[in-house]
Amino acid sequence: MLFVFASTGLGLLMSTFMRTQIAAVFGTAIVSTIPTILFSGMLVPVSALTGPARIMGYGFPSAWFNHVSVGSFTKGLTAGDLWLDYLVLAAFGLAFFLLGLALLRTRER
Repeated sequence: MLFVFASTGLGLLMSTFMRTQIAAVFGTAIVSTIPTILFSGMLVPVSALTGPARIMGYGFPSAWFNHVSVGSFTKGLTAGDLWLDYLVLAAFGLAFFLLGLALLRTRER
C-alpha cells in the first residue's frame, strides 16, 4: 500500500507540470517509468550501481519496494527487518503528495 501511495503521489506531482491528462500520462511514463526500470533494481541491483546512478536509483520509490518484495517473498524477511524501507516509502508518498498539493494550489491562483 505504501508503494501505491508513493506512486500516486508521484503521479499527482507530475500532473502539476502538465496541461492535459494525455500529456500527464505520457510525461509520467517518460520521466518516471523509464528511469525507474533502469535504476531501481528491476534489471540491475541498486547495490551494483555506482555514483550518480546509485543515488538516482534510491531516488525512486520502486527501489525501496523492490527490496521489500524480494526480501519478504524470497528471503523471508519480516516487517521488523524492513522497517527502514517502509519508512522511506511513507516519506516518499507524503513528500510527493504535499508537494503536489502545494503546486496545485499555486497553479489554481
